[in-house]
Amino acid sequence: MKAFVIFSLCITSVFAVIVTKEQFNKFSSECASEMGFDPAEIDKNKTKSPTKNEESCYLACIDKKQGVMKQDGTYDINVILNYVETSEMKTKVQSYIDELIKTCKPEVGNDTCKLAACFHRMPKAYWEKE
Repeated sequence: MKAFVIFSLCITSVFAVIVTKEQFNKFSSECASEMGFDPAEIDKNKTKSPTKNEESCYLACIDKKQGVMKQDGTYDINVILNYVETSEMKTKVQSYIDELIKTCKPEVGNDTCKLAACFHRMPKAYWEKE
């Protein structure tokens, strides 16, 4: 579980600029609780290990709480782009989101949790193309 939380924190850092560290920690705890994991026990590795689906839904939960994923499970591109400072980065982020939609949506259909997992799985591979 500890490794899962560390992985989630690293992956979700794509949107870390949108919320403060305190807000992110709050969202992370809320989502862990909603998933049935005791946030106080996560670091002690005393809770049950999450399933792949639970990991995916945890990521979707955090994205929704950050405001980058709408309640219907679609990503709000405008919210994401509002937090990008330079036009060069906006172009890069827009390109990334376009790639996400092209790659992930056909793979996952309308499954919000799987979309979040695909979205968070892509960054390293996508950015290494450059």
